[in-house]
Amino acid sequence: MRYIHRVALKEKFVASGLYTYYLDGQPTGAVEHWSIHEQTDSALFVRADYDARNVDGTSLLLQALVNPEHTTNAIERFDLYFYTPTLEAKAYYSFFDNYVQVGRAINKGQRIQTEVAIDENVVVNPLSKALQNFVLWLAQKSGEAMPVLSPNLHVENAEQTLALEKQICSAAFVDSEMLQIGDKTYPTRRYVLECENRSSANFWFDDDDILLRHECQNQSVSLSRYSRRPPVTQ
Repeated sequence: MRYIHRVALKEKFVASGLYTYYLDGQPTGAVEHWSIHEQTDSALFVRADYDARNVDGTSLLLQALVNPEHTTNAIERFDLYFYTPTLEAKAYYSFFDNYVQVGRAINKGQRIQTEVAIDENVVVNPLSKALQNFVLWLAQKSGEAMPVLSPNLHVENAEQTLALEKQICSAAFVDSEMLQIGDKTYPTRRYVLECENRSSANFWFDDDDILLRHECQNQSVSLSRYSRRPPVTQ
């Protein structure tokens, strides 16, 4: 697994795993390694390494600081490094009460600083499958359509790579289901996500709000090598 910043000695392991990407039921060759570590102040540091170098030459590295005490947008900041055969883009996002501070650098150029106004109803999708909890936050709104911010990876103008774009989405709880992952069976909650101009998608989360499976049309993502520290007993 590659990192933006390696795990520090003071961090405590929480969970880790591997997402494998499928097309028509067959592995595409793209995978995403991820890990979660607890900081000394109980905040969580999430790291992810999406690796499709053997597919189309792309990679996406993420690190995010998450405050689990927040009831809506728990992400306080996150960084993304995006690589293609012809592009290198790095971006940094810091969230405040009513705006996001964004710094982006394309192909080792000068950093571009912008601020994006937000309100309390905005939720964030940082693109990593390890941080798809925004679906759960949307579902708490009982199907109400809400704005979702996410970095843009698919732009004709390279200078706009990783700029934040807004979509209107809604999510709803579907059912409680048992899901087989490898040789283990997990109780899960299935949600459906609807976004404008996109096909609906299904998400299965375990009791710790970790995404176990994602499906959208003929594409799917499934978790393996799932490890988690034992619960603390009193």
